[in-house]
Amino acid sequence: MGSAAYRFVFFFFVVIFSLFFFNDTATTEIYTLSLHDALPISKTVLVSGGAGYIGSALVSRLLSDTDLNVKVFDNLMYGGDSLFHFFNFKKFSFIKGDLRTFDLPKILNGVDFVVNLAALVGEPICKKYPKEAQEINFEANINRSEERV
Repeated sequence: MGSAAYRFVFFFFVVIFSLFFFNDTATTEIYTLSLHDALPISKTVLVSGGAGYIGSALVSRLLSDTDLNVKVFDNLMYGGDSLFHFFNFKKFSFIKGDLRTFDLPKILNGVDFVVNLAALVGEPICKKYPKEAQEINFEANINRSEERV
């Protein structure tokens, strides 16, 4: 794996671990310091599926606790209410689109890190829409990762 891949894995681990296990002020300060030390300032992270539950929680933490620019990509299948208050941040941008059909080079222009959370989540929705679940959760992700390599 290249240096960028190691930074991504480290970044992803620190963010996800911190979101779910660090809740008090002291640990949040540790999280903020370690994240600032790990990532250079003025980088951009793309969060696909950023309007979902975990995605919007991640976006909130990235905007409030880092100097990263945050670009969210989502088709708003479940609505976009969770994103409304982020539009007040200068370092936030949003792109509405479908993971299956978006123009990868256009979306990734200027992006340094990607956190892919776009998926149909849970058995009920996957049973109700099996074709879409296969296309989004598996095929689109495989196709996009192959394009990137």
